[in-house]
Amino acid sequence: LSITGAAFDVITATWDAVSGAATYEVEYSDDGVTYTPVDTTALLTYGVTSADYVLNVDTHYVRVRATGGSTWATASIDDLLLYLVAGWLATRVSGNWVDSIGSNDGVQNGTISATAGLFGTANRFETANSEFFLIASPTAELDVVSGDYSTVAWIRTLSNATFGLVFDKAYSGGTGGFYLDGTQSIIREFNSLGASGIDVAPNTWTQIAMVVDFTGDTITYYRNTNSNQQTWNAPSGTLNDVAIGGAASGSFTFDGDINQLLVYKGRALTSGKISRLYNGGSGLDVSTLL
Repeated sequence: LSITGAAFDVITATWDAVSGAATYEVEYSDDGVTYTPVDTTALLTYGVTSADYVLNVDTHYVRVRATGGSTWATASIDDLLLYLVAGWLATRVSGNWVDSIGSNDGVQNGTISATAGLFGTANRFETANSEFFLIASPTAELDVVSGDYSTVAWIRTLSNATFGLVFDKAYSGGTGGFYLDGTQSIIREFNSLGASGIDVAPNTWTQIAMVVDFTGDTITYYRNTNSNQQTWNAPSGTLNDVAIGGAASGSFTFDGDINQLLVYKGRALTSGKISRLYNGGSGLDVSTLL
């Protein structure tokens, strides 16, 4: 038994055939102890949907057996992988920055070097060299026009003298995303330039996050586990290019290091999940969960 399709909202279980079995029973558990049947006539694969599982536990468990059998095969998946549609992880050494979760690879502009991260490797952006990663044809999963949305990154600014974008989503007829204002060391929503964000200290590894709750019409910024909530102003228009470490146009490049960047679509991460990714200041390397 294996679990695949970790991204987004379906836990897909796939298993080998059992000789003589026509159908299979599938059960789900949020604690690995008490299981609930979700299907009793499955074939060799089954998708446990959000209607069946409990979100925001740490681990999800799925077990399968031949119908009427006595032995279960069990597998699990970490909750932080659900609704995760893009992940640029702390594994890049050179070249483009591969999206380990989806298909939004960042094409290198300039020569972005690797440096020791808080965990794994980080990417060093130098404003003087106009370095950034460009995603020229982003998938719809990176859009934030409707539905909950969360973006989390580990950063270290090398200078607070320049304005620099950490993650930029360019819209035709609108704006979106979040950025680090180097002149004030503040995270801000790109669609509300006048709104106050949350302070970020320079030369210090910091986890920053932007969590959009469409139902509550709020956007919450996090610096490590400290938060600041504001009214959400949804962007409009058509999603164009996406960039990491600068604007898609090549301007407003970031001066500093980015360790790991995650995007969740359809999920407003809870403060508990932000805290878990923060991991007491040591950070949680999501590549270890895959």
